[in-house]
Amino acid sequence: MGNKLTVIKPVVDVRAGISDRSEHVNQLLYGEAVILIGKRGSRLKVKCADGYEGWVRADHLGAVMDVSYSHIVDVPVATLFDVDGRFVGRLSF
Repeated sequence: MGNKLTVIKPVVDVRAGISDRSEHVNQLLYGEAVILIGKRGSRLKVKCADGYEGWVRADHLGAVMDVSYSHIVDVPVATLFDVDGRFVGRLSF
């Protein structure tokens, strides 16, 4: 596989197994990139930049973002909207 994907939710849990009840092994933040190493149903097995591997929900990842940054967030929590003005979530500092 080896495709690169990007986290598209504010916070994504990485689990040891495909179940939401599996051990929590890592956490990813919006915009982080991962490498796809497997797939089972609606779950993707990924390798994180810090070397951890685990399972995440497929709908929490998307295509690699090619962005240039125009703003800096300097508050504890910011509201994130997509380019069409739809609410995406809240981002923590």
